[in-house]
Amino acid sequence: MSVIFLENLFYFSIFIFIGAVIGSFVTAMLFRMLNGESWIVNRGGGAARSECPKCHHVLGIKDLVPVFSWILQRGRCRYCHEKIPIKYLLIEALFIFLACGVYSVFGFSILSFFLLAVFPFIFVQGVLLFRTNIISEQLCGIIIGLILFYLLLILII
Repeated sequence: MSVIFLENLFYFSIFIFIGAVIGSFVTAMLFRMLNGESWIVNRGGGAARSECPKCHHVLGIKDLVPVFSWILQRGRCRYCHEKIPIKYLLIEALFIFLACGVYSVFGFSILSFFLLAVFPFIFVQGVLLFRTNIISEQLCGIIIGLILFYLLLILII
């Protein structure tokens, strides 16, 4: 095996991991925002934690491994055994493919990380707009902030 192949394999595995984590974040964010909840703080005012959409049991570390947890638990909650919609798995898989595509086109670059940072918020805003006809000022502010940060970064570099 060549060094270039191993290097690409290493970077692809990093982008697969990043994509899975982002996909998991997006599913939690979408679930909360579509239900009128904050994606930052929970109902009690503490940090928002991932929970089962049916029984609302706070998920443990075993339940939070993107894609694999859904597959290993056969799409069911470990606590109440209710089905977890496949859309969660599909969104996580979509972001894994997106991250791999970004790496394939732009390599290990600042642009790649910018795209992986901004696209989740654009995706969530798009779903919110489609499903509820709502434009989130908070998400728009984050998107604009990320774009301005990237532009400043490329001006400095």
